[in-house]
Amino acid sequence: MYITFLSFLQFDIKQIVTHLRHQRFGMIQTKEQYMFCYEIALETLKNIQSLNSQQLQ
Repeated sequence: MYITFLSFLQFDIKQIVTHLRHQRFGMIQTKEQYMFCYEIALETLKNIQSLNSQQLQ
């Protein structure tokens, strides 16, 4: 069940950035801003993994 859930959890940072730029011109332009997006995505995935691990116990 846990592996199945994670297999559906897919996202594309480039697509997310493009969508944000359509909403607000000039958003996410620097390397630091891209790194922040990746860090947030990684942190979110870690939180989801932690929550799922707790539910399985």
